[in-house]
Amino acid sequence: MPLPIAHACIGASIATALAPNAYTKPPSRVLIVVAAFLAVAPDLDFFFVWVLRMGSGWHRGFAHSIVFALLVASLVAVGFRAQWKRALPVLCAATVSHCLLDTLTSRLAPGAELFWPFFSRRYNAGFVDYFDFSIKVRGSLEFSILILKISLVEAIIFIPLFLMVRLVVTRVRARRARQVPIEHQQVG
Repeated sequence: MPLPIAHACIGASIATALAPNAYTKPPSRVLIVVAAFLAVAPDLDFFFVWVLRMGSGWHRGFAHSIVFALLVASLVAVGFRAQWKRALPVLCAATVSHCLLDTLTSRLAPGAELFWPFFSRRYNAGFVDYFDFSIKVRGSLEFSILILKISLVEAIIFIPLFLMVRLVVTRVRARRARQVPIEHQQVG
């Protein structure tokens, strides 16, 4: 199960690559930050597990569905006012990335309920399963050290991925800016 660092970096990478006009002008920092937050947002379902103590079955349930991702992204996109139509696909992709990443990284833990409310089946591809909150650890110190180790690994992997996407988009944008369209060249 990826932690917030991986989810946020993937959401920010998606916003950087898919932002409207990303290849002609820099993407909005607000859009990138909001996409990063929305990519983490489905894990707020831990509120039901940890605060309300409703059971571990609430994690990766409805909040990890495509329908939920579309609803949340739509509500947040409205905040972009006149640009909401352009922000919506980016925000949807960032939010859905969480569901898909959890599906890919679930082997031992239950998968994501991708098609809620239509189906309650949980999907897991099980390619990697490097962390599960049901892991039994001896104490809070051991648990904290485990979280720190995994966070460090995620930072080492996913921050460079985000920076690489940003570099590629910036280079493509710079290359396009240098090219003078034929119809705008002066004849002389």
